[in-house]
Amino acid sequence: MKYIVTFSLLTLLARSASAQIQITSSDFLSYFNSISTEQPYEATTPTDPKFQALVNLSGGLQTWSFAGPTYAAGTQTNLTISDNPTAAPLGMDPAFAGATHVLTVNGNVYEYIKVNTDGYWVLGTVSNDASGTQVISSTYTPPLQEEKFPLKSGITWSSTSNHIVAGMPAGETITVSIDGSVDGYGTLVLPGGGAFDALRTKVKNSTVTTVVIAGTTNRFTSTTNSFSWVTTQHYTAAISTDSNLNPQSASYSTPTASDVTESPTSDGALNLRLSYNPSSSSDTKLSFTLKADGPVQVEMMDALGRSVQVLQDGRASSGENIIPIDPKLYAPGSYFIRVTGDGMSAIRKLIITR
Repeated sequence: MKYIVTFSLLTLLARSASAQIQITSSDFLSYFNSISTEQPYEATTPTDPKFQALVNLSGGLQTWSFAGPTYAAGTQTNLTISDNPTAAPLGMDPAFAGATHVLTVNGNVYEYIKVNTDGYWVLGTVSNDASGTQVISSTYTPPLQEEKFPLKSGITWSSTSNHIVAGMPAGETITVSIDGSVDGYGTLVLPGGGAFDALRTKVKNSTVTTVVIAGTTNRFTSTTNSFSWVTTQHYTAAISTDSNLNPQSASYSTPTASDVTESPTSDGALNLRLSYNPSSSSDTKLSFTLKADGPVQVEMMDALGRSVQVLQDGRASSGENIIPIDPKLYAPGSYFIRVTGDGMSAIRKLIITR
């Protein structure tokens, strides 16, 4: 069984003036570190015609509004991520060679993944068997590529893998194929107000199960599609459909007050740090690292993505740069600080208290 958080839950993106944002591997890992603090809201009637209209709306400079249908607050994801997979149960098994991270779900299911600057792959899963012993419950050979980086408008990717599940009958095989694309960009509007630059991905997942019975080969195919909208401020949305693109579920998520994260820096994306977070009366120092001298913009935004202050807009030197931020100048609440430079962009959430 897979426990994958798709890019319906993925944020912290680089943004351009034309709203054609991009997603890097650092953005992806950043969000995974904070996914358990996001608050999901699930549509009570996913068959609402509004969701079908959103599925059909691809292309550039679109407006996707999730306002209107009724939602109920969902359960926050019980997920943690570690960049030390060899220390997790059965992490030294050859099936997981090359894993860079392990996701722990509900404290007893471990999914091994590989993330680099080119993409995100699933290697397999460890869970408890009937006796409570931790065993390899599934593997993907070769690893299944779920996403390609950097995600940007018009990009496509595909991957095919043999899915080996523990206890599979002899003569049975499972083949999983992923076909993904970024098929739109524009503005995402969520219930309660707020409009955000957004990127939409479409991922088609096809599973073919082959069973040989009495010399006869039988093939069973299932296909699902997922549409994901991602923004720069941890506001996201998703719709899952059947093979005919009929919506089966719809949801959106928002950041919570406890959503304070430090991004992994496995691909060196600016290496943002905040010295105090939350911050009250003492200055907090924002630091970032540039590979070369060049233009940098540092912008502070509120929880709805509206600009509060441009902290820097000009050239900065290679190496570490530090910008002091006085929390006494701002009202208590949640803010996002976006740094753009070196051809990359990264975001930190800052909470100011009194």
